Amino acid sequence: MPLFSPLVPGDRVALIAPASPVSGAEKIEGSLGALAALGLVPQLYPSAASTAKDYLSLSDEERAADLNRAFSDPAIRGVFCIRGGYGCMRILDRLDYGAIARDPKLFLGLSDITALHLAIYRKTGLVTLHAPMPFRYGELPEAAYEHLKNLLFRRVPARFDASRGIRALFPGRAEGILIGGNLTLVSSLLASEYLPDLSGAILFLEDVGETPYRIDRVLTALKLAHVFDRVSGVIFGGFTDCGDEARILRALRSTVPETLPCVTGFPAGHLQENYGFYHGARVVLDADRENVEWE
Repeated sequence: MPLFSPLVPGDRVALIAPASPVSGAEKIEGSLGALAALGLVPQLYPSAASTAKDYLSLSDEERAADLNRAFSDPAIRGVFCIRGGYGCMRILDRLDYGAIARDPKLFLGLSDITALHLAIYRKTGLVTLHAPMPFRYGELPEAAYEHLKNLLFRRVPARFDASRGIRALFPGRAEGILIGGNLTLVSSLLASEYLPDLSGAILFLEDVGETPYRIDRVLTALKLAHVFDRVSGVIFGGFTDCGDEARILRALRSTVPETLPCVTGFPAGHLQENYGFYHGARVVLDADRENVEWE
């Protein structure tokens, strides 16, 4: 599988808003400052500088053009998304996947950016980074921030266990390529050409601002589409601002087969203690020992 080269201080990186516009100049300044503090040279693309009042930062053509320009520019070594929101699905058919494959760059984001992680992996096999947006870096606990720097600059293996909140939902051990992200986005791409083949994969799912019954509905859609029959294990991340945790847990238990190794509480998603991870890389899920490890 194609791997991006780790960043080095002095690298130029693109800052892009491929979905919704940034709400507030302080987040733009915060993002520029956070990347500069890492020794990187951020370049603000038009979509990230947009002051649009709509739910899209720029038109579909313009947002796709930002991504295509960044991925095709040999001087740019990383592409950082400044915000999610909504809109990445609208540009999947406008991206130059050939350019992405020819010069694998670090690509980072989460939430609505899930659509891009999935499509890029499906079309190119490129490993990407599911990680917080740059303006959030100052809010990360020290351990999460140091972990992020290791992912950006060293491309090191990572291991998470019960000390980070992981709990077994169903026992067992599985290995596979980790695919997923935001639950709503994964389900929205079910009938499209942009969802990767999930056969044997470890599925990661998280969400924010959804009620328990909506989470149940989307998980049931995955069940009816036989997703849980194809994957080898499931990792649930944060379900932030989603209401009663007991009801969410009941939805998870009632839709995932008990025969499937499964853990909850993985520290990724819309969380303050938000750990990045390699999307599209091989992972070992050991629910019996309540740990997850990237090779």
